[in-house]
Amino acid sequence: MTTPAPDWKAAAAAASEARDDARRLAGGVSAFAAALYAELADGNANNVFYSPASLALSLAMAREGARGETAAEIGAALILPDLPADRLRTAFAALSSAPPADSGVELRVANALFAQIGEHWAPEFFKVLAERFDAPLRQINFQADAERAAHGINHWVRQQTKGRVDAIVDPGTLPPTTKLVLANAVYLRGLWSTPFTKKLTRDAPFQRRDGSRVPVPMMHQRGGYRMYQMAGVQILDLPYDSSPISMTVILPRNDAALPATGAEIATTLILLMAHLDRQPSREIDVFLPRFRLDMRTRFADALAKLGVVRAFDAQTADFSGMNGKPDDLFIGTVAHRAMIEVEEAGTVAAAATGLRVERLSAPVDQAEIPVFRADHPFLFVIRDSRTNNILFLGRVMDPRG
Repeated sequence: MTTPAPDWKAAAAAASEARDDARRLAGGVSAFAAALYAELADGNANNVFYSPASLALSLAMAREGARGETAAEIGAALILPDLPADRLRTAFAALSSAPPADSGVELRVANALFAQIGEHWAPEFFKVLAERFDAPLRQINFQADAERAAHGINHWVRQQTKGRVDAIVDPGTLPPTTKLVLANAVYLRGLWSTPFTKKLTRDAPFQRRDGSRVPVPMMHQRGGYRMYQMAGVQILDLPYDSSPISMTVILPRNDAALPATGAEIATTLILLMAHLDRQPSREIDVFLPRFRLDMRTRFADALAKLGVVRAFDAQTADFSGMNGKPDDLFIGTVAHRAMIEVEEAGTVAAAATGLRVERLSAPVDQAEIPVFRADHPFLFVIRDSRTNNILFLGRVMDPRG
Protein backbone atom coordinates (compact mmCIF):
# COMPACT_ATOMS: atom_id res chain seq x y z
CA MET A 1 0.00 0.00 0.00
CA THR A 2 1.42 3.37 -1.02
CA THR A 3 1.69 6.00 1.68
CA PRO A 4 0.09 9.25 0.48
CA ALA A 5 2.53 12.12 0.02
CA PRO A 6 2.35 14.85 2.65
CA ASP A 7 0.25 17.83 1.66
CA TRP A 8 2.90 20.50 2.26
CA LYS A 9 0.72 23.34 1.01
CA ALA A 10 -2.07 22.45 3.43
CA ALA A 11 0.43 22.12 6.29
CA ALA A 12 1.98 25.50 5.46
CA ALA A 13 -1.46 27.13 5.29
CA ALA A 14 -2.41 25.63 8.66
CA ALA A 15 0.84 26.85 10.23
CA SER A 16 0.30 30.34 8.83
CA GLU A 17 -3.27 30.37 10.15
CA ALA A 18 -2.06 29.29 13.60
CA ARG A 19 0.54 32.10 13.68
CA ASP A 20 -2.06 34.67 12.66
CA ASP A 21 -4.48 33.38 15.32
CA ALA A 22 -1.78 33.59 18.00
CA ARG A 23 -0.93 37.17 17.04
CA ARG A 24 -4.61 38.17 17.10
CA LEU A 25 -5.02 36.57 20.52
CA ALA A 26 -1.83 38.26 21.80
CA GLY A 27 -3.18 41.62 20.65
CA GLY A 28 -6.33 41.16 22.69
CA VAL A 29 -4.48 39.89 25.75
CA SER A 30 -2.05 42.83 25.52
CA ALA A 31 -4.99 45.26 25.48
CA PHE A 32 -6.42 43.37 28.48
CA ALA A 33 -3.03 43.72 30.22
CA ALA A 34 -3.00 47.48 29.64
CA ALA A 35 -6.58 47.91 30.87
CA LEU A 36 -5.76 45.89 33.96
CA TYR A 37 -2.64 47.99 34.54
CA ALA A 38 -4.72 51.17 34.39
CA GLU A 39 -6.99 49.80 37.14
CA LEU A 40 -4.08 48.69 39.32
CA ALA A 41 -2.10 51.92 38.88
CA ASP A 42 -5.02 54.32 39.41
CA GLY A 43 -4.35 56.21 42.63
CA ASN A 44 -1.49 53.85 43.46
CA ALA A 45 1.98 55.33 43.98
CA ASN A 46 3.67 51.97 44.53
CA ASN A 47 5.44 49.49 42.27
CA VAL A 48 3.23 47.32 40.07
CA PHE A 49 4.18 43.94 38.64
CA TYR A 50 2.15 41.00 37.35
CA SER A 51 1.96 38.44 34.57
CA PRO A 52 -0.86 39.10 32.09
CA ALA A 53 -0.06 35.75 30.48
CA SER A 54 -0.59 33.87 33.74
CA LEU A 55 -3.84 35.65 34.54
CA ALA A 56 -5.19 35.29 30.99
CA LEU A 57 -4.51 31.54 30.95
CA SER A 58 -6.24 31.07 34.31
CA LEU A 59 -9.28 32.99 33.11
CA ALA A 60 -9.28 31.10 29.80
CA MET A 61 -9.39 27.81 31.70
CA ALA A 62 -12.27 29.08 33.83
CA ARG A 63 -14.07 30.22 30.67
CA GLU A 64 -13.97 26.65 29.37
CA GLY A 65 -16.36 25.76 32.18
CA ALA A 66 -18.43 28.93 32.00
CA ARG A 67 -21.65 29.31 30.05
CA GLY A 68 -23.91 32.13 28.84
CA GLU A 69 -23.22 35.64 30.06
CA THR A 70 -20.56 34.43 32.49
CA ALA A 71 -18.45 33.12 29.59
CA ALA A 72 -19.24 36.19 27.49
CA GLU A 73 -17.98 38.59 30.19
CA ILE A 74 -14.69 36.73 30.57
CA GLY A 75 -14.20 36.62 26.79
CA ALA A 76 -14.95 40.34 26.46
CA ALA A 77 -12.49 41.28 29.23
CA LEU A 78 -9.74 39.20 27.58
CA ILE A 79 -10.70 40.76 24.22
CA LEU A 80 -10.64 37.32 22.63
CA PRO A 81 -10.69 37.17 18.82
CA ASP A 82 -13.74 35.71 17.14
CA LEU A 83 -12.37 32.23 16.47
CA PRO A 84 -13.78 28.70 16.69
CA ALA A 85 -13.10 27.10 20.08
CA ASP A 86 -10.45 24.71 18.78
CA ARG A 87 -8.47 27.44 17.02
CA LEU A 88 -8.65 29.65 20.10
CA ARG A 89 -7.28 26.84 22.27
CA THR A 90 -4.47 26.26 19.78
CA ALA A 91 -3.66 29.98 19.88
CA PHE A 92 -3.41 29.90 23.68
CA ALA A 93 -1.02 26.96 23.38
CA ALA A 94 1.12 28.95 20.93
CA LEU A 95 1.39 31.83 23.42
CA SER A 96 2.80 29.37 25.97
CA SER A 97 5.40 27.80 23.67
CA ALA A 98 9.03 27.84 24.76
CA PRO A 99 11.71 29.67 22.74
CA PRO A 100 14.35 27.65 20.86
CA ALA A 101 16.40 25.35 23.08
CA ASP A 102 19.67 27.05 22.12
CA SER A 103 18.49 30.51 23.20
CA GLY A 104 19.56 32.28 26.38
CA VAL A 105 16.04 32.11 27.79
CA GLU A 106 14.31 29.42 29.77
CA LEU A 107 10.54 29.89 29.68
CA ARG A 108 8.17 27.55 31.47
CA VAL A 109 4.37 27.92 31.48
CA ALA A 110 2.42 25.34 33.48
CA ASN A 111 -1.25 24.79 34.30
CA ALA A 112 -2.95 22.51 36.81
CA LEU A 113 -6.37 21.81 38.35
CA PHE A 114 -6.86 21.01 42.01
CA ALA A 115 -10.38 19.60 42.43
CA GLN A 116 -12.32 18.53 45.50
CA ILE A 117 -12.22 14.76 45.79
CA GLY A 118 -15.59 13.02 45.65
CA GLU A 119 -17.32 15.80 43.67
CA HIS A 120 -19.13 15.20 40.40
CA TRP A 121 -17.40 16.97 37.53
CA ALA A 122 -18.17 17.10 33.82
CA PRO A 123 -15.64 14.78 32.13
CA GLU A 124 -15.47 16.96 29.01
CA PHE A 125 -14.29 19.96 31.07
CA PHE A 126 -11.33 18.07 32.51
CA LYS A 127 -10.59 16.49 29.11
CA VAL A 128 -10.35 19.86 27.34
CA LEU A 129 -8.10 21.34 30.03
CA ALA A 130 -5.85 18.27 30.07
CA GLU A 131 -5.53 17.95 26.30
CA ARG A 132 -5.57 21.58 25.14
CA PHE A 133 -4.16 23.47 28.15
CA ASP A 134 -1.87 20.69 29.41
CA ALA A 135 -3.54 21.09 32.83
CA PRO A 136 -3.52 17.73 34.66
CA LEU A 137 -6.09 17.02 37.34
CA ARG A 138 -5.01 16.66 40.95
CA GLN A 139 -7.64 15.60 43.47
CA ILE A 140 -7.46 17.28 46.84
CA ASN A 141 -9.60 17.59 49.99
CA PHE A 142 -10.36 21.23 50.73
CA GLN A 143 -13.14 20.33 53.16
CA ALA A 144 -11.26 18.00 55.47
CA ASP A 145 -7.81 19.63 55.56
CA ALA A 146 -7.37 23.15 54.17
CA GLU A 147 -3.79 23.29 55.42
CA ARG A 148 -2.78 20.18 53.51
CA ALA A 149 -4.62 21.43 50.43
CA ALA A 150 -2.76 24.76 50.55
CA HIS A 151 0.54 22.93 51.01
CA GLY A 152 -0.15 20.80 47.91
CA ILE A 153 -0.94 23.81 45.72
CA ASN A 154 2.04 25.82 46.97
CA HIS A 155 4.37 22.85 46.51
CA TRP A 156 3.31 22.66 42.86
CA VAL A 157 3.90 26.41 42.44
CA ARG A 158 7.38 26.17 43.98
CA GLN A 159 8.28 23.33 41.62
CA GLN A 160 7.10 25.18 38.51
CA THR A 161 8.82 28.47 39.42
CA LYS A 162 12.02 26.85 40.76
CA GLY A 163 11.29 28.21 44.21
CA ARG A 164 10.97 31.85 43.08
CA VAL A 165 7.29 31.93 44.09
CA ASP A 166 6.94 29.97 47.29
CA ALA A 167 3.20 30.34 47.91
CA ILE A 168 0.01 31.76 46.43
CA VAL A 169 -2.55 30.40 48.89
CA ASP A 170 -2.76 29.85 52.61
CA PRO A 171 -5.29 27.76 54.56
CA GLY A 172 -7.29 30.88 55.42
CA THR A 173 -8.00 31.54 51.74
CA LEU A 174 -9.40 28.04 51.17
CA PRO A 175 -12.80 27.86 52.92
CA PRO A 176 -14.66 24.53 53.07
CA THR A 177 -16.83 25.73 50.16
CA THR A 178 -13.79 25.60 47.84
CA LYS A 179 -14.35 23.05 45.10
CA LEU A 180 -11.67 23.81 42.52
CA VAL A 181 -8.47 25.82 42.11
CA LEU A 182 -7.27 26.58 38.58
CA ALA A 183 -3.55 27.30 38.85
CA ASN A 184 -1.04 28.73 36.41
CA ALA A 185 2.67 29.39 36.85
CA VAL A 186 5.09 31.24 34.57
CA TYR A 187 8.87 31.10 35.04
CA LEU A 188 11.43 32.96 32.96
CA ARG A 189 15.19 33.13 33.23
CA GLY A 190 16.95 35.17 30.58
CA LEU A 191 20.55 36.18 29.96
CA TRP A 192 21.03 39.55 28.29
CA SER A 193 22.31 39.51 24.74
CA THR A 194 24.74 42.21 25.92
CA PRO A 195 25.32 41.74 29.67
CA PHE A 196 25.92 44.78 31.83
CA THR A 197 29.49 45.02 33.12
CA LYS A 198 29.30 44.57 36.88
CA LYS A 199 32.27 46.82 37.65
CA LEU A 200 30.46 49.71 35.95
CA THR A 201 27.50 49.52 38.35
CA ARG A 202 27.53 52.53 40.67
CA ASP A 203 25.18 53.92 43.29
CA ALA A 204 23.24 56.77 41.73
CA PRO A 205 20.15 58.79 42.68
CA PHE A 206 16.72 57.65 41.54
CA GLN A 207 14.08 60.37 41.66
CA ARG A 208 10.73 59.10 42.92
CA ARG A 209 7.38 60.58 41.95
CA ASP A 210 7.26 62.83 45.04
CA GLY A 211 10.56 64.42 44.04
CA SER A 212 12.68 62.70 46.69
CA ARG A 213 15.86 60.92 45.63
CA VAL A 214 17.09 57.55 46.84
CA PRO A 215 20.41 55.84 46.08
CA VAL A 216 20.14 52.70 43.90
CA PRO A 217 22.72 50.47 42.16
CA MET A 218 22.63 51.84 38.60
CA MET A 219 23.88 49.44 35.92
CA HIS A 220 25.59 50.87 32.85
CA GLN A 221 26.38 49.44 29.44
CA ARG A 222 27.16 50.84 26.02
CA GLY A 223 26.00 48.45 23.34
CA GLY A 224 23.89 47.88 20.27
CA TYR A 225 20.20 48.38 21.03
CA ARG A 226 17.01 49.54 19.34
CA MET A 227 15.55 52.74 20.75
CA TYR A 228 12.70 55.03 19.77
CA GLN A 229 11.49 58.30 21.26
CA MET A 230 8.46 60.49 20.77
CA ALA A 231 6.37 63.00 22.70
CA GLY A 232 8.45 62.89 25.87
CA VAL A 233 8.79 59.09 25.95
CA GLN A 234 11.83 56.93 25.26
CA ILE A 235 11.43 53.22 24.61
CA LEU A 236 14.33 50.77 24.60
CA ASP A 237 14.47 47.07 23.76
CA LEU A 238 16.84 44.91 25.83
CA PRO A 239 17.02 41.53 24.07
CA TYR A 240 17.84 38.25 25.73
CA ASP A 241 20.57 36.15 24.14
CA SER A 242 19.53 34.41 20.87
CA SER A 243 15.87 34.65 21.85
CA PRO A 244 12.66 36.18 20.51
CA ILE A 245 11.94 37.37 24.07
CA SER A 246 13.05 40.78 25.27
CA MET A 247 12.47 43.37 27.97
CA THR A 248 11.08 46.62 26.60
CA VAL A 249 11.52 49.64 28.90
CA ILE A 250 9.22 52.65 28.51
CA LEU A 251 10.72 55.77 30.09
CA PRO A 252 8.44 58.84 30.21
CA ARG A 253 9.84 62.29 30.78
CA ASN A 254 7.26 62.67 33.57
CA ASP A 255 3.87 61.32 34.61
CA ALA A 256 2.07 63.58 32.14
CA ALA A 257 3.89 61.91 29.22
CA LEU A 258 1.93 58.69 29.63
CA PRO A 259 -1.84 58.29 29.17
CA ALA A 260 -4.06 57.20 32.04
CA THR A 261 -6.78 54.94 30.70
CA GLY A 262 -6.40 51.31 29.73
CA ALA A 263 -7.40 51.91 26.10
CA GLU A 264 -4.96 54.82 25.76
CA ILE A 265 -2.13 52.86 27.37
CA ALA A 266 -2.78 49.88 25.10
CA THR A 267 -2.81 52.09 22.00
CA THR A 268 0.36 53.89 23.09
CA LEU A 269 2.22 50.66 23.88
CA ILE A 270 1.26 49.08 20.56
CA LEU A 271 2.26 52.24 18.67
CA LEU A 272 5.58 52.59 20.49
CA MET A 273 6.51 48.91 20.08
CA ALA A 274 5.61 49.01 16.38
CA HIS A 275 7.90 52.02 15.88
CA LEU A 276 10.60 50.42 18.03
CA ASP A 277 10.58 47.20 16.02
CA ARG A 278 11.32 49.16 12.85
CA GLN A 279 14.42 50.81 14.31
CA PRO A 280 17.90 49.56 13.44
CA SER A 281 20.19 48.55 16.26
CA ARG A 282 22.71 51.25 17.14
CA GLU A 283 25.15 52.13 19.90
CA ILE A 284 23.39 53.51 22.98
CA ASP A 285 24.50 54.36 26.50
CA VAL A 286 22.08 52.52 28.80
CA PHE A 287 21.63 53.21 32.52
CA LEU A 288 19.16 50.89 34.25
CA PRO A 289 18.74 50.32 38.00
CA ARG A 290 19.23 46.88 39.42
CA PHE A 291 15.90 45.99 41.03
CA ARG A 292 13.82 43.24 42.59
CA LEU A 293 10.03 43.22 42.95
CA ASP A 294 7.82 40.71 44.76
CA MET A 295 4.13 41.58 44.46
CA ARG A 296 0.94 39.97 45.71
CA THR A 297 -2.24 41.11 43.97
CA ARG A 298 -5.92 40.28 44.29
CA PHE A 299 -7.64 40.85 40.97
CA ALA A 300 -11.35 40.47 41.76
CA ASP A 301 -12.08 44.21 42.03
CA ALA A 302 -10.00 45.14 38.97
CA LEU A 303 -11.61 42.38 36.89
CA ALA A 304 -15.07 43.52 37.98
CA LYS A 305 -14.26 47.00 36.67
CA LEU A 306 -13.32 45.39 33.36
CA GLY A 307 -16.73 43.74 33.18
CA VAL A 308 -16.12 40.32 34.78
CA VAL A 309 -19.00 40.60 37.24
CA ARG A 310 -21.21 37.51 37.06
CA ALA A 311 -18.33 35.08 37.64
CA PHE A 312 -17.81 36.47 41.16
CA ASP A 313 -21.52 36.60 42.06
CA ALA A 314 -22.86 33.43 43.67
CA GLN A 315 -26.36 34.31 42.45
CA THR A 316 -25.56 34.90 38.76
CA ALA A 317 -22.43 32.86 37.94
CA ASP A 318 -22.92 30.01 35.50
CA PHE A 319 -20.09 27.46 35.52
CA SER A 320 -22.33 24.58 34.57
CA GLY A 321 -19.70 23.44 32.05
CA MET A 322 -17.69 22.27 35.06
CA ASN A 323 -20.30 20.14 36.82
CA GLY A 324 -23.59 20.46 34.93
CA LYS A 325 -25.24 22.71 37.53
CA PRO A 326 -25.90 26.33 36.46
CA ASP A 327 -26.39 27.85 39.94
CA ASP A 328 -23.76 25.98 41.90
CA LEU A 329 -20.28 27.44 41.42
CA PHE A 330 -18.69 30.90 41.37
CA ILE A 331 -15.18 32.38 41.53
CA GLY A 332 -14.28 33.21 45.11
CA THR A 333 -10.94 34.90 44.46
CA VAL A 334 -8.13 35.36 41.97
CA ALA A 335 -4.83 35.32 43.86
CA HIS A 336 -1.68 36.32 42.01
CA ARG A 337 1.95 36.61 43.01
CA ALA A 338 4.79 37.76 40.77
CA MET A 339 8.49 38.41 41.33
CA ILE A 340 11.30 39.71 39.16
CA GLU A 341 15.00 40.23 39.68
CA VAL A 342 16.90 42.33 37.16
CA GLU A 343 20.69 42.38 37.40
CA GLU A 344 23.81 42.65 35.29
CA ALA A 345 23.66 39.12 33.83
CA GLY A 346 19.97 39.08 33.01
CA THR A 347 16.50 38.57 34.44
CA VAL A 348 14.67 36.03 36.53
CA ALA A 349 10.90 36.44 36.67
CA ALA A 350 8.12 34.21 37.92
CA ALA A 351 4.42 34.46 38.57
CA ALA A 352 1.57 32.26 39.70
CA THR A 353 -2.20 32.66 39.64
CA GLY A 354 -4.69 30.71 41.70
CA LEU A 355 -8.32 31.09 40.66
CA ARG A 356 -10.55 29.59 43.36
CA VAL A 357 -13.99 28.27 42.40
CA GLU A 358 -16.45 27.91 45.25
CA ARG A 359 -19.84 26.38 45.68
CA LEU A 360 -22.60 28.69 46.85
CA SER A 361 -22.77 28.36 50.63
CA ALA A 362 -25.39 27.97 51.65
CA PRO A 363 13.26 59.12 15.88
CA VAL A 364 16.71 59.48 17.57
CA ASP A 365 19.45 62.02 16.66
CA GLN A 366 21.99 60.00 14.63
CA ALA A 367 24.84 62.50 15.16
CA GLU A 368 25.74 61.40 18.68
CA ILE A 369 25.48 58.36 20.94
CA PRO A 370 22.07 58.65 22.63
CA VAL A 371 21.62 58.05 26.34
CA PHE A 372 18.81 56.07 27.95
CA ARG A 373 18.90 56.83 31.69
CA ALA A 374 16.17 55.18 33.77
CA ASP A 375 16.70 57.27 36.90
CA HIS A 376 13.02 58.00 37.50
CA PRO A 377 9.78 55.93 37.35
CA PHE A 378 9.38 53.74 34.26
CA LEU A 379 7.27 50.95 32.79
CA PHE A 380 8.55 47.70 31.36
CA VAL A 381 7.16 44.67 29.59
CA ILE A 382 8.72 41.30 28.89
CA ARG A 383 7.35 40.26 25.53
CA ASP A 384 7.67 37.53 22.94
CA SER A 385 8.35 39.02 19.51
CA ARG A 386 6.96 35.92 17.78
CA THR A 387 3.45 37.09 18.69
CA ASN A 388 4.07 40.29 20.74
CA ASN A 389 2.51 38.51 23.70
CA ILE A 390 3.18 40.30 27.01
CA LEU A 391 4.46 37.77 29.54
CA PHE A 392 5.09 40.30 32.33
CA LEU A 393 4.22 43.95 32.85
CA GLY A 394 5.50 46.26 35.57
CA ARG A 395 6.01 49.78 36.78
CA VAL A 396 9.05 50.70 38.87
CA MET A 397 8.37 53.61 41.21
CA ASP A 398 11.18 52.68 43.60
CA PRO A 399 13.80 50.09 42.56
CA ARG A 400 14.40 49.18 46.21
CA GLY A 401 11.08 47.28 46.17
